[in-house]
This record gives sequence, structure tokens and C-alpha cells, in this order.
Amino acid sequence: MKVETGIEGLDELIGGGLPEGRVYLLNGSPGSGKSTFGMQYLTHGASFGAAGLYVTLMQNSENIIADISTYSLNLPALLKMKKYSLQIWTRRWNMGTWMN
Repeated sequence: MKVETGIEGLDELIGGGLPEGRVYLLNGSPGSGKSTFGMQYLTHGASFGAAGLYVTLMQNSENIIADISTYSLNLPALLKMKKYSLQIWTRRWNMGTWMN
């Protein structure tokens, strides 16, 4: 079974959505759309009652909310209603060492 991403055009390209019951990791350079993809997918799922988790090692919640607020995803309201959670870890991996 597949789960729709809610991203216009993508579901048609990938045959109806992503395979259900898997974990997906988004990787790419800055500005490639990882955060936007993740938030659109989680927001779409939340609109159908699905739980979601967004984990980041590089951004703080204020920046994520500000970036995503340019879209009509209503992220602050969904977070307030606990439709999904932002997990922010501020330690960064740099040249083989964890940095605070």
C-alpha cells in the first residue's frame, strides 16, 4: 500500500505515493527542498490524523517555522494541536567530533 505525500505532481511521478510502513531520510545540499518536502508530507499526514516527527540537527524551531510560514501549511497551529513534533538537536558533527 502507498501513502500520498500531498505534494502536487510527486505522487503521480512515483505511482501514487511512498510505500507505507517505511522510514525515509532526506539528504541534500542547503536549499534543495528537504525541509519543505518534510513539512509538506507531515502536514498532509496530520490532516488525516497521522502522527509525524521532524528531526533536524542543523536548524532551530524558530527558523523552521519562519521558513515554512511562507507556505500555507499552518505549522504553528498543527504544533499547538500536537499533530506532530519538531525535535531539535543542536549538537553538530564536525570533522569527526561532536560540537555544541
